[in-house]
Amino acid sequence: MIDVFQPSASPPSDFGAYWEGMLAELAAVPAAAVLDHDPRCTTAHSTSFHLYLSSLGPYRLYAYYSGPRGEGPFPAILHATGHASVATFPCRLIC
Repeated sequence: MIDVFQPSASPPSDFGAYWEGMLAELAAVPAAAVLDHDPRCTTAHSTSFHLYLSSLGPYRLYAYYSGPRGEGPFPAILHATGHASVATFPCRLIC
């Protein structure tokens, strides 16, 4: 039998309303996506990029994006760096 995670705390009563508001606010922000080619992780089999997107406030989100070359369709890898002050370089994951 698989154990099911049970949180020890309940969400606040305004949890759903808060996230609905955040998503509505974010929907009004143009993504302004920028892809910068990353030759360090680009190989004969895949092309890699640094991806920047707009978010709420004066913030830009950052991720590594890598997609295969050739006839597709193919899957792609989007590696979001998370909440860190230094982004880990993922070449070993995608090359």
